[in-house]
Amino acid sequence: DVALFLIEKHCGPAKARKAASGLVIEEIRGSHSPQPNVGAKWFRKVHHPLLRRAIIIMDQHISDDMSMNDLANLLQVGENTLFRTFKRYVKISPAKLFRVLRLAHGHWSLYYTNLAISQIAHSYQFSDASHFSKMHREYYGLTPAEARLNGPEEKSNGEDALDNDDIIGHILAGELFLLDNRL
Repeated sequence: DVALFLIEKHCGPAKARKAASGLVIEEIRGSHSPQPNVGAKWFRKVHHPLLRRAIIIMDQHISDDMSMNDLANLLQVGENTLFRTFKRYVKISPAKLFRVLRLAHGHWSLYYTNLAISQIAHSYQFSDASHFSKMHREYYGLTPAEARLNGPEEKSNGEDALDNDDIIGHILAGELFLLDNRL
């Protein structure tokens, strides 16, 4: 907790998230916020080895400028193989999942950091604050400023079948942080 608090303080929340994923912990606890319960239950349902490795890499590079070609190269597969595998098993493209993961991390940052919305957008590779705001409104029904004013909500999604809506729903509800980072 202390190490991650210091990383966040000196390097920013994006770097702290990256460090946290490498340490296999659920959450960075700050001095001002309780640790939310954010177990990534949806990730435990992902059994295909390529999908698991891809999602772990996305999580580890959440604040990096990474294309799907870069991801495919790290996985040593072609982009088409990566796309087909995602579409077959989780019904969404890897790019969409990566965008939703970044959006959810940005959403989390609204509540648990004092960063400006433009800084959060930049930290999670959105082109600008307007793009982040548009996606945030689309998925959460509120602008980032409105969400920040309302404060965090406790959301709960069921643990039913693994499909597009379940994965996105779980991620958006706060199940961001992968607990099992074994490749």
